[in-house]
Amino acid sequence: MAPGSADEHQAAPGPGRVPAPRAHHGGLRELPTSYVSAIAAVLVCAVALFLLIPPTHSPRVLAGRGASGEHALPACGVACDPIDPRYLLDVPYGTVSFWLQPWRAYLDTWAASRLPQALGADFDVGAAQADATARVLHEAGFTLARIEVDWSALSYRHPQRFRDPANVITILHALRRYGLRPLIVLSDGGAAPCPWTAVTLTLADPAPAGALTVRLSPASARSVAPGRTALGMSRGGAGAIITSVSPGGIATLSSSLPSALAAGSRPAMRLRYAPFGSPTLANGAPGPVFRETLAGWLSYVATVTSQASSIMGSSGFDVEVWNGVSSNTRFLDPAERTRRGAAASVRAPGGAAGTAVLDSTVAFIRSPQSGLSADVGVSDGFASRTPLVSGVHSPVGLTALSKDPDSEPRVFPVSYVAGPIPINALGRRDTRGRRTPVPRFIPSFRALLPEYSLLATSTDTLVRDIAPLTTRIGRLEHGRYVGPAGGGPLQKWVTQYDFAPSGYPVGPDGQTPLPSVRLTQADREHFQAKALLRSLVAIVSAGASRIYFAARHPGSSGLIGPQFWADLRRDPARYPGLAAAGQALSAIRETVATLGGPGPGADRARLSLLSITQSGDHAQFSGDGTAAHPSLHDRDALAVFPYQSSPTRFVVAIYVMTRDMLTLYRPGETADHDTRFDLPDERFRITLAHLPESGASPSVAAFDPLQDRPAPARLISRHGGTAEFEIAATDYPRLLTIQYR
Repeated sequence: MAPGSADEHQAAPGPGRVPAPRAHHGGLRELPTSYVSAIAAVLVCAVALFLLIPPTHSPRVLAGRGASGEHALPACGVACDPIDPRYLLDVPYGTVSFWLQPWRAYLDTWAASRLPQALGADFDVGAAQADATARVLHEAGFTLARIEVDWSALSYRHPQRFRDPANVITILHALRRYGLRPLIVLSDGGAAPCPWTAVTLTLADPAPAGALTVRLSPASARSVAPGRTALGMSRGGAGAIITSVSPGGIATLSSSLPSALAAGSRPAMRLRYAPFGSPTLANGAPGPVFRETLAGWLSYVATVTSQASSIMGSSGFDVEVWNGVSSNTRFLDPAERTRRGAAASVRAPGGAAGTAVLDSTVAFIRSPQSGLSADVGVSDGFASRTPLVSGVHSPVGLTALSKDPDSEPRVFPVSYVAGPIPINALGRRDTRGRRTPVPRFIPSFRALLPEYSLLATSTDTLVRDIAPLTTRIGRLEHGRYVGPAGGGPLQKWVTQYDFAPSGYPVGPDGQTPLPSVRLTQADREHFQAKALLRSLVAIVSAGASRIYFAARHPGSSGLIGPQFWADLRRDPARYPGLAAAGQALSAIRETVATLGGPGPGADRARLSLLSITQSGDHAQFSGDGTAAHPSLHDRDALAVFPYQSSPTRFVVAIYVMTRDMLTLYRPGETADHDTRFDLPDERFRITLAHLPESGASPSVAAFDPLQDRPAPARLISRHGGTAEFEIAATDYPRLLTIQYR
């Protein structure tokens, strides 16, 4: 999808505006378009309220008995009005909640083409594997690929040339051959931050661990270029940079030595450019060292984009500026970033230097000098690891903010860290006292799920930046429609996504550790397929424009299964085929194929989800029986994400967003059953409104993309544009197809 595509959203208001609730969330607050469907919607929830709400339960987590009748579900519970803006608005930044789930604050009905247009892979393979990798991704339905072309890929002596141009050229040609649009990461390269050459330095004396100075031999002292010579090659890259050398050969280091060094010859690196420091001197004058390094950086940007244009065309790729900022970032002045503190993380985590790098890169790419089309997207990679960056202060011409969402597992209550204010199921502050952030109640469960960043269990929820509801962190606006003054809203690209099994499996109760249960390779591949399918559907449906999955070779957390890589190693000249790539790619291919269609055209729908009815009372965690701390039932975690593939065809992805994907639901099954960790089928009824009001009832079917077979589903009732459907759901997406004549 090209930046700024009309398919980005159904109707985007101006930057920073709060969109009208009726246009962007379902439920009772969004009245149906017809009088009949409005009456039906009210009756659905009125019956539930009258028959099903015990007095001790939260309005958002309702349970009770189903009404009797031919199609009644036994021991059922109903979540009435499951889409509510308060799921986001009641948990502002600085608060957390185990019950309120921001991804349920709104419901979008996207064109079905959105999913494949958002589907990318982190293309972390070499030239030898590039063709086979690009081909298998293309066959699975991928359209995007993220590649890193670090600054250190350029020659030290000729910094406008690549050291190994064949590698970059081969990869780009493979991506073009199979229709994968590259996102090229422009970054300092970490260990080897810029063009460099190897040198040798001689230590006259040994140096202890933690030392900030070393004494060099006279010859080595004379050869040092202060600010551009790094002592050591830690993990194949630059170590501490020598900032100055005294007449006696005492070299001052930019950071302390991690380990003791003996006297004698030591490997070192000479960098073509000094690290980025402050753009200005203490007196406010431009910093000459910074300007020299920035000029080298822009020359690197020009070299990479020129090479990409020669293969992909001037509009056939995008760029990401920097690859996140962490404590290991070497080429941005750490002292300058520390001085700026929190203010730096709001404007740009790279501080003043990072801001100047981003602004200058965007300005160059948007200038006629670059020779690039306006269709080349530019994403702010400095923003990927912090929730604080707002599009308000981004440079005009930027396309997107990069995001690297948190998916680390947590075990509650042990993992709970006091600080943010807890919010209960009623949307109220829930502390033991007004002066303490300690919660009144913490449920016991493990959060091991790929959608963790969409929850409010962490105050850093990704939803703040992808929701159609504009909220604030401090004074800065966040949301899908936020952008800089004079520019459009910024998209959000999840540019690094990886999720792997972690810890012991637990028993069917979700609590009992099972350390004796070992995951088989089939278990791991099945886990990965479920996790990737869940994250793709959830994160894109919630509003992210792109998601790039790790495809690296090989490993349990890779997008492509180990059999593919083993076959490729055995015979590099023979393409292993999609069947060898594992369940994840097969499931994604089936999902993309099921969504296929000409598109919604002018009759684009905006479906509303009015209610969810659950057969049984299975829960993700137990509460304490109060309205403030209820159990989180599966109906409260049921994900319903609709897509429209034609004016008369809808495909709805439905699954239970289980909190622990390593729950062994079928401990009696043998290890060769990879489905033993799947949530047993549960029947749910969902009521959708704003469907077509045609004379004939639609045909209904469901498909399981992991098992490649139909799943149980049926139409229960229909009145105008409101209909109730029943489906057997599990803990990964099944696709409910609703086809009108």
